[in-house]
Amino acid sequence: MSLYSVVVYNKRTQQQDHFVIIPQQLIQWQNSDDIELIEINAITPWSGENEDGEYYDDPE
Repeated sequence: MSLYSVVVYNKRTQQQDHFVIIPQQLIQWQNSDDIELIEINAITPWSGENEDGEYYDDPE
């Protein structure tokens, strides 16, 4: 199953947050008037987190 690391802005609560979600949730948020997707990154089998807690993709 694919996963996505996303940063979203909730217009209703005026909060920004980070989530790891499944594709169905991504589609729901793309169609939402309350959610603004700021950053979307696919998490692949070779991606992970660096020391700063940020996600990266490394195909090597």
